[in-house]
Amino acid sequence: MKPAPVTFISVQGTYNKIELALFCNDHCLDHVVQIDVKASSHLIPLLQNMLEKHSLTLSNLSFIAVDHGPGAFTSLRVTLSTVNGIAFAAGIPVVGVSGLHALLYQAQQHILTESSKKRCFIALLNAFNADVYYLIASEGATPWIGCKNSDVLLDELVDLKSTYDFVWIGNGVRLSIKETDVRFDITSLQIVSTVCDVACATAIGHLAYQRWQQDGGSTQVEPYYLKTQLFAVKK
Repeated sequence: MKPAPVTFISVQGTYNKIELALFCNDHCLDHVVQIDVKASSHLIPLLQNMLEKHSLTLSNLSFIAVDHGPGAFTSLRVTLSTVNGIAFAAGIPVVGVSGLHALLYQAQQHILTESSKKRCFIALLNAFNADVYYLIASEGATPWIGCKNSDVLLDELVDLKSTYDFVWIGNGVRLSIKETDVRFDITSLQIVSTVCDVACATAIGHLAYQRWQQDGGSTQVEPYYLKTQLFAVKK
């Protein structure tokens, strides 16, 4: 007997875009994007429309997947609060996926050419105030992940140029590497940020399905923070 299909929706929310994808197992059935400065307000209507279009209700979903960060503080909190609330009301689990890992997965699907050197993927997301969230993954090495000043991070990468072919991904790349930067010539870099600005809902869905098969879901998803927030208390 074949196992029952796993139907779920994946969600990606940024400060100016909300994106949903409907999946059956690892196959994306539908995809919708809404671009708006108040994009998060469209999440519930888009979800309702997608379910109605496919004659589904929330009770038909095995889980809801969502990018749980890192990302802009307010947008991330709003998206996760909404998804957690929907899942709680419907009594279905949620699966959180790192936006950096989904961005890496997405980029790897676009890079099909062979390389004479080992390839190193460098995913950078804007963390504001000259910082970037980063995931650096190369063959046979433990990935680096964290948040750091972009200039400090680039200085650390210079010595690796002779060993690896760098593939740059994410909206933090062009914010970090300027045209006048003598360490890296931006005109000759292999940048896939045009298709991988942030992780898309389909990439999040593919990784969420893998995680669901391995670990199942949870009752709620917490934000994945990599940047330490410092608060000054005035007396």
